[in-house]
Amino acid sequence: MSSSERTLVCWHSERAGFAVLEHTVAALRRHRLPPTRVVYLLQKRRGALRELPRETHGVPIEVCVLELEDPTHHDAIYDLLRREVCPQLTGELH
Repeated sequence: MSSSERTLVCWHSERAGFAVLEHTVAALRRHRLPPTRVVYLLQKRRGALRELPRETHGVPIEVCVLELEDPTHHDAIYDLLRREVCPQLTGELH
């Protein structure tokens, strides 16, 4: 990853939907901190979103579907992110 690359990692919001990501990217652009890519985390069992946009505000979106039993079990979420998401971001385990 180059120093000019800025990756935004964002969970899908069950209540507010995809709009959360759109508003976040728009706000970052207004502050001159636009991401160069988005890793959009989607819980597998809630994978009803079949057609997600491939980009928002010109920023490419990579969907990452994660199998997560309990979205309130923070230790499990942290472990899952370390195993599944962090290697995609930096190429190494944190």
